Amino acid sequence: MHQRCGCHIINLFVKSAFDVLKPYLDDFRSAISFLNSSNQRIAAYKSFCIAMSVRPRKFGLDMDVRWNSTYLMLKHLIPYKSTFDVFIQTHYPQKEEGALLTNDHWYVGEKILEFLERFYDSTVVTSGIYYPTSPLMLHHILSMLTHLNEYEHDNLLGPAVAPMKEKFQKYWGEIPLLCCFAFILDPRAKLRGFNNVLFLLSKLNCKNYSDYLTTVRAGLFDLFKKYDDKFGGTELSSYLDSDTVQKFDDDFDILDWWLDRKITYPVLSILAKDILSVPISTVSSESAFSLVSRVIEERRRRLAPSMVEMLSLVKDWEEADARTQHTAKNKATLEAFEDMFLDGDQI
Repeated sequence: MHQRCGCHIINLFVKSAFDVLKPYLDDFRSAISFLNSSNQRIAAYKSFCIAMSVRPRKFGLDMDVRWNSTYLMLKHLIPYKSTFDVFIQTHYPQKEEGALLTNDHWYVGEKILEFLERFYDSTVVTSGIYYPTSPLMLHHILSMLTHLNEYEHDNLLGPAVAPMKEKFQKYWGEIPLLCCFAFILDPRAKLRGFNNVLFLLSKLNCKNYSDYLTTVRAGLFDLFKKYDDKFGGTELSSYLDSDTVQKFDDDFDILDWWLDRKITYPVLSILAKDILSVPISTVSSESAFSLVSRVIEERRRRLAPSMVEMLSLVKDWEEADARTQHTAKNKATLEAFEDMFLDGDQI
């Protein structure tokens, strides 16, 4: 069962919007570059923030290859709108066409930030490590498609949504079977919940999923039969016909639920464990082998492959023990934007 990385797909269709969005942000980039290019200017801005009783900070520029950096740039800049805007207007050389940043710029920036937030949040959730992510993907597919439809006819963002929906339909027009099976094996959803999601999706993208429901159901029973032949047992129908679990808080642990019912569903619990333990994103596995921010000293630049492998594994084990694996992939990007406060004597 081939499964594409969910976060990679989100990245593909969000980046397709940036040909439209990028020009709206050029003046913000110019303003940030102007501030960051001079220590005297940064010191003056710091003094201005202190005078305005605002905690001073610098601002990071986004990177073309990472759309999430654009989201983070706006996320940290917009709360400083009042101080940043006044400072730039009083220090930036006057342009013939008027001020560098206007109210229209801030309106557009706030709107783009609000638009990107849904996709950023979905990426963070579906790249999680310490909980099953495969049953969550269908929720986020529905949420993101709803979000795209809400902005489809927006005067500003409508042109950006069109290429995003095209990419969305290319990769998620037909939902991956793994996501479907994992969703159904969530005892709070089962087939009834899956049917409801397909109904909502059909309204959003005008597609008939009735045949797909039959395909998914048949595929799940076929998969269970393979487990049945190997382990013995006939409990899938019993599980699907029983009532759904009415517990929707964040404390609900699907894997614990199946573990507690391994006597009731001896074979199905094995199938559920195998399906639910598959990460919907490759971010977690990629981070295990990411040596980002690690500095190899001059005398260690010829490490043997076995030594590099050992260092990678030890790094992952240590992060697993400290439960910090989930921060490994984007730690450098986050720190580039978040750790920029000008406290004390920092400039």
